Amino acid sequence: MKKTALLSLFLIFSVSFLFSQTSPIITQSGIPVTTLIQDTLINGCVQASNVTANNGAYGYFRNPNNQYFPFKSGIVMSTGAISAAAGPNTSISSSGASPGSGSDPDLAALVSGANINDACVIEFDFIPASDSIVFNYIFGSEEFPEYANSSFNDVFGFFLSGPGINGPYTNNAINIALLPNNMPVTINNVHNYNYYYASPNSGQTSPGSYYGAVQFDGNTILLTARAEVQACQTYHIKLAIGDRSDSSYDSGVFLEAGSFISGGAVSVANTAQHGDENDLWEGCTNYYVISRAEGVAVDQDLTIEMAIDPSSTATEGVDFTPFPESITIPAGEMTDTIYYSAFNDGIEEGTESIIIAFFTSCPCGNQSMAIYDTIWIYDAEFIKGGIQDIETAFYCGEEAPTTITLVGECNRDPFIDYHWSTGENTNSITIYPQLGSTTYYLTMLDECDNEVLDSITILVNGLTLSNANIINPSCHNACDGIIELVVDGEDGPFTYKYAREPYHFFPDSIHTTTNPVLSGLCPGNYRIEVKDMIGCFKRYQIELPNPPPVDLALGIAEDDVKSCETLESVTFTAVSNQPNPMFTWSTGATTPSITVTPQVGETTYWVKIFDGCGEYKYDEVKVQYSQIEISSQTLDDTGECNGIATAFANGGVYPYTFYWESPIGNFGETQIGLCEGWYQVKVTDAIGCSKIGVVNIALDTGNYVPQTFYDDIFTVFPNPTTNEFTIDYKKDDFNDISINITDIKGSLILESKMTSNKSVIKNLKAGIYFVNLRDKNGIIAVQRVVVTK
Repeated sequence: MKKTALLSLFLIFSVSFLFSQTSPIITQSGIPVTTLIQDTLINGCVQASNVTANNGAYGYFRNPNNQYFPFKSGIVMSTGAISAAAGPNTSISSSGASPGSGSDPDLAALVSGANINDACVIEFDFIPASDSIVFNYIFGSEEFPEYANSSFNDVFGFFLSGPGINGPYTNNAINIALLPNNMPVTINNVHNYNYYYASPNSGQTSPGSYYGAVQFDGNTILLTARAEVQACQTYHIKLAIGDRSDSSYDSGVFLEAGSFISGGAVSVANTAQHGDENDLWEGCTNYYVISRAEGVAVDQDLTIEMAIDPSSTATEGVDFTPFPESITIPAGEMTDTIYYSAFNDGIEEGTESIIIAFFTSCPCGNQSMAIYDTIWIYDAEFIKGGIQDIETAFYCGEEAPTTITLVGECNRDPFIDYHWSTGENTNSITIYPQLGSTTYYLTMLDECDNEVLDSITILVNGLTLSNANIINPSCHNACDGIIELVVDGEDGPFTYKYAREPYHFFPDSIHTTTNPVLSGLCPGNYRIEVKDMIGCFKRYQIELPNPPPVDLALGIAEDDVKSCETLESVTFTAVSNQPNPMFTWSTGATTPSITVTPQVGETTYWVKIFDGCGEYKYDEVKVQYSQIEISSQTLDDTGECNGIATAFANGGVYPYTFYWESPIGNFGETQIGLCEGWYQVKVTDAIGCSKIGVVNIALDTGNYVPQTFYDDIFTVFPNPTTNEFTIDYKKDDFNDISINITDIKGSLILESKMTSNKSVIKNLKAGIYFVNLRDKNGIIAVQRVVVTK
């Protein structure tokens, strides 16, 4: 219970529930000394004024959650920087910055006039509301225990002066900082007595430092300063501490917040249903007992007004039940009781606060008294627990154990009641798994009837995938694969979920069906879950391989065939990387291999190799088969070495090369100007096959045809020619002229009318021809033309 300003400080340094039970205190300097005295130290109806302090080290401290240090907050006075007073106890000789605040005569008197350094002195006037004052404190020092019983005898005192007091110190004050044996509290006086804790090895969480709350190696137990006073009179008190003989090894005194008390009209005590006195859990009910102060008259009604401080974080009527605006303790009665509860709203709100003020008048009549208390509301969800996980709860397609032990646990043990759906009320039960689905429920209740619910379902059946009929995708990246699942189990129908890796991480890519035939599947690894009606499921992985793409480097295994020798047959084989290729040959065959009988000349054989989706690779091979045959035409020599020979070739691979051996020594199909005799011609085709033929030029003197016939009538040019020639008629009566072309055998090859003086003749085969121009009376002129190829 604290006054208003103290409450504000308390909120500024609000306690974290999660801190360790051995956490160090936290100090804060810079707070005005008046605030520290009026709003932190004093309580009830005590009035304080004229607060002063020297330049010593003092400030505020709070205890986050160290259960071993007895004060939650208060004032710390030290002979060094107050920050050095905070734990853990990491040093045997901690010395904060020396304040250089000098001495104090009353402290010096306590230690027989020895030199005092770094004194911290706080003084104030106060008016007690009863015939006594009390407050609590703890003295600690780094001098413990190694400098006990030495000249380094740090000391402090509480020097009280005022009506009815006559002592040896300034203003006739007395020292009320006394041990139970009335000795002043100094290091030498408390050493080896049962008034302090010390730890010679100075562990960081040693008992001497209240398990790490403070830095000091040794500390007293909680001590209480007491004095008899006259109610409603003005008194003066000086709180002082100092180093003796040196400025090293700090000492300090901790004054408990709200413990400086002298009377009051009422006292307020809170009782919590669960936890510490200032804790309220959602769903729980606490109550205040408001009592008249001891010694106060009871012959009249006593009214106490109440109000919720606006700095509360909880809302009255929303988070907790409303408080009355006032209560009245009837005459003759000593107490009254107020019950209040926190609503279990099921909302995670974090810790909230109720700050409530109780107002009544003080005995001295010059002020009212306000008693503040803070209640912390905790979410009911903080009570957490459930059924412990077991190794497995699903026995799908496998044998279940004979028994399973289910264990409930809760963070509020042992203050929890367990209620199982089986009727048992222990924290653990033994079950006997049965075929099918069985759910076991557990309800856990705390003292506030807040509950935690949990359940576990045990599944037992013979669900299994007995077979999977698989049709792989037809071709590379084709999505026509099929998986047909054959499932056995007692609790059908079954549901099938499936997805292709890595898309099983994406919900939109997971397919759900009741059809066991999964179709339209692309190549890949499939994750499949089979689930029955009771929730049993099994998971499988099935891979559909991806056929390779058509390998364009493959095709007909054999190379092109070139042969000058006799061939009766040739075999060609098509090679594919497809799992089930199909073949179509130019011959109409659909087998991987064909055997053909080569034809003379050049023949192309092709194949199309199809994959399962109709895509194909085209390849071809050429067979060049040569069986050269040579024939010839000649025009006899008339005695002027004017014979003509033309060689012809077939049965080989076109084109052909004709070479006439000596004495001709020339290339070409037709040779002219030949004398009577035998001549050899070598014919070579396109693949290098060759054959030699023999041509005879005979002598015929009776069938002489002059080399040049009627050049004055018409000429033929070019002559010889390779493809075409022009007839140039040199007279003007071409309309009456016709053209007759015969070979050397006299056979008519071409007949046409002249339409101009020049006519172009094309596409004659290689050979020797006679061009005859005729009029109505017969042949008027003849020219010979040689056509070569």
